[in-house]
Amino acid sequence: MKLFFDHLYRVLNTHTFDSLKKIHSDIPGASYAKKDTNNGSWEGIYIRLKDGTYLEFLKEDEEYKSNYISLCLSQFGNENKLHQKLIDHYPDHHFKFYDTKTPEGEPWMHGSMFESPVENVFLFALDYQGKKAKERKSYGKEETVFFHTVDQIDFKLNKDQFDHFEQICEWFSEKTIKTKNSIEVRIPQIEHGFLSFVGHFKQNEADSSYFKIKGKCNSYGLANSTINQINDIKDIEFEINQNTYKITYSKSE
Repeated sequence: MKLFFDHLYRVLNTHTFDSLKKIHSDIPGASYAKKDTNNGSWEGIYIRLKDGTYLEFLKEDEEYKSNYISLCLSQFGNENKLHQKLIDHYPDHHFKFYDTKTPEGEPWMHGSMFESPVENVFLFALDYQGKKAKERKSYGKEETVFFHTVDQIDFKLNKDQFDHFEQICEWFSEKTIKTKNSIEVRIPQIEHGFLSFVGHFKQNEADSSYFKIKGKCNSYGLANSTINQINDIKDIEFEINQNTYKITYSKSE
C-alpha cells in the first residue's frame, strides 16, 4: 500500500506566527485561515506548492504546542477505507481514528494517527471524504504558486525520541537510511521522486527548535515581494534553478 507526502504542519510560537501572518499575502500561493471542525479548531498559514502538496504553519495554543511537527500522508483524494487498510497491512502497529467534519456536519476526512507519537513528531494518514476528496485533487493548480516542491525536511530529536522514531518509521517509509546521528526516511511524492524526512540526534535542548525545509521554487513575484522581510521562520531554503533562496529569522527586540 503506497502513501504519498500530502502536507506538513509546523507549530509556531505566537510571535513567530503573527509576524508571518503580517506578510503572508506577499507569498504567491499563501493564505491565512481559521478552521473549525468537530475535532477542534486552529489558526494557520497555508502555502500551496505546484505539485499539490502544501505547508501548514499553525499558531500555538493549548493543543498545538510550539515546535510540534506533523507529517501527513494520503493518496490525494483517491483513498478508500484507508484506516482499515492500515490495520490490515501493519497488524503490529496501532492507529487512532479521527472522523473529522465541517462545522455544518459535512464529511471532511478520516485521520489515522500513529498511536504512540514521538513526543513532538506526529504521523498521520488522511482519507479525504465527500467534497473534500474532489477539492484535494485541485491543490497547486494556481498559476501564481511560488513554491514547486519540498525535497527535504530536517529536525532534531533527543535520545528517547530518536530511538522511538527509528522503531516506527518503517510503516510510512519507502526507504530508511540510518547513521549514528541521523535517520533519513524517504517518502514517495505524488508527482516526483521522494521527500527526505530527516531526524537528527540533538546534543542539547538548545537544538529543540531546529527545523529546516529545502525545496524548489520559481522566481514569480520575487522582484515585488517583501518575502525577504520574513522575520520569524528559521532556515527555510528553496532552490531557484541552481541558486538557493533562503528565508531567515531573527527575533525582533
